[in-house]
Amino acid sequence: MKISNEEKSYLAGYIDADGSLGIYKSNHGYYSVIVTASSTDLRVLNRLKFLYKGSVRCVRHGKENWKDEYRWVIATKQSVKFLNDIYSYLILKKDRAKVLLDFQSTMKSGQYLTPEIIKIREKLLRKIATLNKKGVSPTKKLI
Repeated sequence: MKISNEEKSYLAGYIDADGSLGIYKSNHGYYSVIVTASSTDLRVLNRLKFLYKGSVRCVRHGKENWKDEYRWVIATKQSVKFLNDIYSYLILKKDRAKVLLDFQSTMKSGQYLTPEIIKIREKLLRKIATLNKKGVSPTKKLI
């Protein structure tokens, strides 16, 4: 399915605002590239699922007056097409998307994990953790 540039730019804005890009390492040493988007409204999340696959799940917070939150999740190989489609339109999370795409390029099926590849992956894992760290960056000035 052909996706218009207008829709790609909208989805990039959505990810900039309500998305998360990360690399996760399991206790067994397996890595996953994960892209998520959250909302209390299913319309955009279902569109993301239709266009790029992944899954949409309900996250209940257990708060009496809170709406249910829904989360779209796409992982590893599926995330590459999505990130490539929206990359040029991203603003806030472009640096994170670049790290994920660089990381994913080290994950080739049947590839033996050399110490060099492991070193590259660990460096990218630290980089995304730094980019995703909450709080005010010491290098950024508040207005």
